Order: sequence, then structure tokens, then C-alpha cells
Amino acid sequence: MSGRPAMSVQRDSREGTGTPAPLRPVRILIATIADLPEGGGHTSRLKTLAGCLVRQGHAVRIWSKHIMGQFPPEMLAVRGQVEGADYEIIEGTTTRTWGVRSGWMKVRTTARLAARLWRERRHVDVLWLNELSFHDMLPLMVLARLAGIPTVLSYEDEHVALCAGATLAWQQRIFTGLDDRLADRLLVRRADAVVVICTYLQEKFAALGARNLTLVPTIVNLDQWHCPPRPPEGRLRFFYAGSLYGTYVLKEILVAMGGLRAEGFAFEFQVFGDVQQGLLMPELLRLRQEFGLQDCVHFSESVPLDELRREIDQADVLLCVRADNQRSRSGLSTKLSECLASGRATVTSRVGDVPRYLTDGVNALIVPSTSVADIQNTLRQCLKDRARLPVIGAAGREVARRHFSYEVNGLVLNDLLGRVVAGRSAAPRA
Repeated sequence: MSGRPAMSVQRDSREGTGTPAPLRPVRILIATIADLPEGGGHTSRLKTLAGCLVRQGHAVRIWSKHIMGQFPPEMLAVRGQVEGADYEIIEGTTTRTWGVRSGWMKVRTTARLAARLWRERRHVDVLWLNELSFHDMLPLMVLARLAGIPTVLSYEDEHVALCAGATLAWQQRIFTGLDDRLADRLLVRRADAVVVICTYLQEKFAALGARNLTLVPTIVNLDQWHCPPRPPEGRLRFFYAGSLYGTYVLKEILVAMGGLRAEGFAFEFQVFGDVQQGLLMPELLRLRQEFGLQDCVHFSESVPLDELRREIDQADVLLCVRADNQRSRSGLSTKLSECLASGRATVTSRVGDVPRYLTDGVNALIVPSTSVADIQNTLRQCLKDRARLPVIGAAGREVARRHFSYEVNGLVLNDLLGRVVAGRSAAPRA
């Protein structure tokens, strides 16, 4: 790897560069770990990133080392297509191992990925390493450098081992933490570009000497998520779909709803997620029972994206209230941009870059804190002033169009690819 001095060039999707696309389509290989094709969270970001690049005329392939394991295996597939990009799970299965036994799986899949990269090096113009660790990236970056292929690293939030602390097993805190720190200190400045999702990561990687540092926030398909107007009839329907592992403050939401029920308000709350294995489920079921919410709070297993979209059509208010912790402050929720794009009123929390894009009462409802009292007050506003919810929802969709759309972020990504490819065009290919 090169020891060239690191230069930090920071770009922002809000600038609207207007730079024309590279002269020819770029063949991009994204290496990652994802639950394809139906996964959420990081997988949602991966899919919209790939879709945005495809819409700019580039040829995109996705190689996932193995699955993340956050989505039911029956909803995953070893190979297929998402957003116009072909994908393949290198491990060849929609299941995975955990704990100590996963070590061999990680080594094996990295070796397979590296071997395939070298065989197909003449068909790759840019190697894009998405949310990978040091032991994943080091061999791939070495091979890419030998083959004259530029590398782009992309990140969505702080490494879990660096912000989860005592909630992780000691093996994870030591080995995963060391792995992540090595990636930050040794690999970031050697990449040809680094793409981040928020200002927290932009500042972090600027200090680490990242070159061509580019801020690309969440990306959303506006057409896919748009919902038709919903008549203000019947009980107000709150909606949540996603993680049941503590990223979002669902326990506090249920307690707040218990208080609202005691005040005499009528509503419904539909939750979709990993009901069978979600770590929060026992506590959520207990709270539903304690506050007598069995007739209005409903839990359902995760469903395919198309079906989920139809469920959102029947909702009035979408809940996207993230816990206020370092991991939330270091990222930007893809779920939030999807909620905004729907045109439904969205309730969210004031964490990370949320205030950069949203104003409380104008284009979203932002809880001042994630306390039960503040959540209850915000949900009460929704119930007492239902008429303004469509207005807030329409303004939220406009935010998604201006900041998170394929069109806006496509300009920024094309600008980045043009600089990355131009920087390596004179180098001979192995």
C-alpha cells in the first residue's frame, strides 16, 4: 500500500455539485456483509446506494461475505438482484454461525472473496468496501493496490465495539475493538476515498487523514415509499417497523401509550419486526399487558418490502425514535428517510444529524428527549391535532426530495467517482 501523504477533501450532498458523470460507466464491485434481498438497517442503505449508482449508469455488483443474521433466513436468497445490481452471498447459504465458531466462517469468506477479486480484477474499475472490518479490508485493499484498482470505504455509524462498552462480551470488546481501531488508524488514509453518512463520521475521518472524504446521507427511493393520502377516519394509527433489539426506544413508547390510554385517548399501534427473537419482546409483551394495551398494540413478524409498504399506507404516524447514545449520534437512520419519503407524519428523536435536516412541528415531530414524558407529550400532539399531520408529512417528503433522493445524491457520487477514477487512470493494471 502506498504511503502517500493523506489529503482530506470534504464534500456534502447538500452542495449540489452539478458535476457531470464520468465519461464512461464505472464497473463497481461492492464488498460487504448484508441480509439480501429483504434486510433492513445497513442492508437498506446498501440497496439504495447500489440503486443510486445504477441509476447514474454504472454497472454495480454486490458480494456479501455472509449474511448479517438480522432477518429471517426464509426471506433471504444466496443470489439475485436488488435495485438493478446483481448480488451474491459468498458463503453460499442464508444461515450463519455465531460466537467463536464464526471465526472460521469469517476467515473462509474473506479468502474466497479475495480469490474471486483477483480472478476478476480486469472487470472491476472501483472496489467499494462497505461497513467491513480490518481483517476483511486489508487483503482486499492489498490486492486492489496490486491490480491498480482504486478503493472506496463507506461507513454508516461508529463501530459497535467502540461505543457499546460493557454490553458486549469481553472477547468482542478486545478483539473486535482492536480490529476496528486498526482499520481506522491504518487503512482509512490509504483508501482513495471515504464516504460517510453524517457529520460525526465526517469529523472523525477528517482527523484520521481520509482522502476525498464525502458526506452522502441516507438515500431513499422516493417513488417506492410514497403513500397516497389517508382519510382522517377511525382511530389514529401509529406504526413502527424495524429492530427489536434496543436501537429504538419501544419500551418508552409503550409506557407513554399506557399513559395516553389512561387519559382516554383511542389509537392503534402496529409493530413489525423479529417478534420471535427480538431481545425486547419479553419486556414489550409485559408492558402491553401491564397497561392493558392488548386491544390496540399489535406485534407482527417482518414482512417483505412490498407488503410493508402496503401496511404503511394504512398508518397515520410513523415512529422512528432512536435511543440517545453514541451509536445513534454517530449515524443517520435510513428508516427516517424512508418514513419522510412516505409523506406520512414522522415522530423522531433529536440525535445526530436530525436537527440538520428537520425542524420540529414543521416537517417532523421531534421529541425533545427520549424520556417517557417527552414521548407522551409528542404523541398527545398527534392525537389532539390530527388535521396538521398531513401537512407535516408533506413537508417531510420535501426534505427527503431535497436531501435524500437518488437525483441529489447521484450528483455527489458521480463527482466522487470521477475524481477517484481519474486519480488512477494513469496507473497500469495488473
